[in-house]
Amino acid sequence: VLSDEFLAEIDALGIRTLPVTYKEVQALGGNIVSLGDRRILSTAHNGRVNAMLEDAGFRVVAVELDQFTRCGGGPHCLTMPLRRL
Repeated sequence: VLSDEFLAEIDALGIRTLPVTYKEVQALGGNIVSLGDRRILSTAHNGRVNAMLEDAGFRVVAVELDQFTRCGGGPHCLTMPLRRL
């Protein structure tokens, strides 16, 4: 949850935000990856958020990641380095 003050600062910078519900956040609805050229990698079950992104002019690449999201990981998490000992 972002404060009203922070959202006002983002807005003043000309950055558009898209409202995501608490339930969508819990389902990793904000866990996406920018691929550049207005392309976004997202999960296939992220329907409403993906539709909002497409309406905002992005091309959404929706991937079935249910096995990862069940364990709390999403597209962005899968891009993080893994340190092996």
